[in-house]
Formats: sequence, C-alpha cells, structure tokens
Amino acid sequence: MRYGRWVVLSLHSVRTYKGGTNTIWLCRCRCGTEKPVTASSLESGRSKSCGCLSREIHSKIMTTHGESYTRLYTTWESMIGRCKSKKGKAWKNYGSRGVTVCNEWCDFLTFKKWALNNGYDVGLTLERKDGNRGYCPSNCKWATYKEQANNTRQNHHITYNGETKNFAEWSTILGLNRNTLVKRLSSGWSVEKALTEPVNMRYSHT
Repeated sequence: MRYGRWVVLSLHSVRTYKGGTNTIWLCRCRCGTEKPVTASSLESGRSKSCGCLSREIHSKIMTTHGESYTRLYTTWESMIGRCKSKKGKAWKNYGSRGVTVCNEWCDFLTFKKWALNNGYDVGLTLERKDGNRGYCPSNCKWATYKEQANNTRQNHHITYNGETKNFAEWSTILGLNRNTLVKRLSSGWSVEKALTEPVNMRYSHT
C-alpha cells in the first residue's frame, strides 16, 4: 500500500486504548527513511512523508526565480501557505478542512505556465470552482474580486420572483446599498419589502 511518499512494509504494532485500537505500520519514505506511522495518519493524509516533502516545498518557496516580488508569485505563495502552513491564519479554513494543492502546482514555474495560459491578469484573483475541492488546473480559474466575493462560503442568497441571487448581486441590480439590505432583513423585513422599499434619504439605514 502507498500513501503519499510512504510505502507500507509490514505491521509494526497494534495499540489498544479506551474506545478502540490504533494500528501502526512500519513504512519506508521515498527518500529511504523508515519509521512507524499510525494507520489513521496515513488514511487521513496527515502524514505523507517523513518530513522531506515539507522541506522540499519550503525550499521551493524560498527559491528565487527573479519573480519573488511579483503579484503572481505572491498569489502562488499565499495558496501554498493556506494549504501547507499550520501556523498560518488561513489554515483553519483551508488546510485543516482538507483543501490541498496538487503536486504539480507545488512548483511555481509550473503554476506560472498554467496561469499565463489561462487568462491571468494583474487585476484578477485565483478562485476555486468547487469550494470543497483543492487547488488544481481543473478546479481553478481567474476571476475578478467581485466575482470571487459573490462565490465565498459566507454568501447568503435571497430568492425573489423566482430568482435567487446573493446580497451583492441584488444590491447591484436594484441600486441598493448592501448594508441597507442586510439591516432590513436583520430587522425582520420581508424579502419583498426589503428589496422594493425606496430608501429614505434622510435615514439612509432603512
């Protein structure tokens, strides 16, 4: 059996604890290192190597391509950090949720080639098509900041007259301030009234 860079060699031991057991396998990493690894770590993907993979990724991040200060490099570095760095602020919303970066994109030059061949522009941001999947060519595209904001997990949608749109989209269509719309609905207004009631210019929060 193979898990990441690990190849299972043999059964090492079985530990019994309150509530169940934990199987431990003797594994060999691609680099040649052998050590016992728990079955749960292998199956969940928490352990993919003896540590050499993380070191290689860190080395690649630190490698200078003459583009370390470009926006595209910063985009790539941020993507790697969100999914690989447990100390990063974004880890809880990405890496800890199982959001990964495909192996080929761990190399900046490969990512750059994809970006330039798929519409990258300084004014665009990297977006995943399916928020439950990781970063890879088939699940990513370049989008404007507004498009990405419309697709965040925090978006709330409103259905009116058979059309379902999020707050930002309704605000644009109706020329209504988004915060005004949020406050109206939070105050118990019906969807119809919140979307159609003219704004009182004296009390613009209504």
